[in-house]
Amino acid sequence: LDSNLVLNFGAESALVSVAFCPAAMSASISVRPDGVGVITLDNAPVNSLSQALVASFKQEFPKLINDPKVKAIVVTGKGPLFCGGAEITEFGMIAAMGKDAFKDSSPTQSLSDMIDMIDASPKTTVAAING
Repeated sequence: LDSNLVLNFGAESALVSVAFCPAAMSASISVRPDGVGVITLDNAPVNSLSQALVASFKQEFPKLINDPKVKAIVVTGKGPLFCGGAEITEFGMIAAMGKDAFKDSSPTQSLSDMIDMIDASPKTTVAAING
């Protein structure tokens, strides 16, 4: 999915083509026979927390919470690394939007909501950290 983003810098502006691939930046869930729900972060190469991955996590995690077969939840990363932190390639887009774009909300609100969701989980939730 390609999208265009207009960046405004005072009197100058630039049209930038940005390629997003939300399917590759996702969280997937599975339930093991022993009742352990697993949510896997998938955003190669380091499973960074892009906006698309965070949105996917926030959509998938409640499914494990609401599944009566799930007794506990494990958060893990696909491949050899758990999670490399924030998706730094998105920092430039946030900065380009300017401070006025976030006067009513924080650019990190979605990530904060994700962490609050984990914290508020009624089921034991742990991270399987590797890498």
